[in-house]
Amino acid sequence: LGFEVVKAEDVGRRAMSRALVELEGKIGAGDTALIYFAGHGFAIDGTNYLLPVDVPIANPGEEGLIRDASFAATGLSYRLQEKGAGTVILILDACRDNPFALAGKRSIGMTRGLTRMDPAEGMFVLFSAGQGQSALDRLSDTDNNPNSVFTRTLLVEMETPGQSMVQIAKKTQAKVRELAAKVDHVQVPAYYDQIVGDLYLSPEGAAAGTGNVANLQEGAGESVLPKQEQKVAELPTSPQPLASFTRSNSGWMVNVSLPEAATQFGYRIGDKGTFTDPGFIDALDQRTGQRSPKTYFEMPPDQGKTTIYVTWRDKRSRLTCFPSTSIQPARFPASRRRCSSNSGRAGSRSGNSKG
Repeated sequence: LGFEVVKAEDVGRRAMSRALVELEGKIGAGDTALIYFAGHGFAIDGTNYLLPVDVPIANPGEEGLIRDASFAATGLSYRLQEKGAGTVILILDACRDNPFALAGKRSIGMTRGLTRMDPAEGMFVLFSAGQGQSALDRLSDTDNNPNSVFTRTLLVEMETPGQSMVQIAKKTQAKVRELAAKVDHVQVPAYYDQIVGDLYLSPEGAAAGTGNVANLQEGAGESVLPKQEQKVAELPTSPQPLASFTRSNSGWMVNVSLPEAATQFGYRIGDKGTFTDPGFIDALDQRTGQRSPKTYFEMPPDQGKTTIYVTWRDKRSRLTCFPSTSIQPARFPASRRRCSSNSGRAGSRSGNSKG
């Protein structure tokens, strides 16, 4: 696929951080960055954390130890965007059973597997299993494939030219579900797409690329950068906020891209009422030195045509409001549809990293 690769296996937090810093140093303006992580990951209070191999053993009530020793998945994506990446792809084969669970004892307060993510514009997230599900490492005791069921399936599809990331995800989704069902297991990969237009890692007719691989002695993730031209729609240049819309199981997810760094964000649906502050994400915005505000929210599936008003406070505490040039989406159909439906076959290629 012509990627430049930073690879790290079976490492602790320090070496994992070093691998990420090396990746950040390779990113140029507008690049597409991809992080692949295989290992343990958990959701704590609605935030997904990726665990290095040296994460301490935690007892009930000690979830803070996991937070401090792990990496918030959303934080990794935002770091790459801050370095100039135009598109960020996050592939997480991290929906494993709790490694801290002890027989006869209460588990610490972490959600099994990973929880859904609401990525910012320009991000694509692919999970090896759906919310609350666990991912299979193998199909039987005699299964000698070094890759998990999800990864081996994903690799086949990623090597197939002419498929967009959405097509890759949907075919992988269907094939993994089929394979898991053969051993009486439920596993349906989930994806969340906030990329405007279609992204092709291997455009049809493109020559096979050759990339460089940098191996680190430690690491819990593999990160890659394509050096070939990507078929991604260009976003319009505008000083005004932009909104993108995706369907979710509960209705519509609205993600607002602001024209500047902000310390606070609010929105209002319609001409009347007060603005709602969605709160903050668990990631530090280096441009402001403060936690990044959530710039996404949900709307019901039967929402009619409306105007969305947004307001935000910049790093100088100046408040901006867009009542006259607000975002106006198209008319929404009232019927509900799942964000990621199941169809097709599966596959992909990518190095194997464990964390």
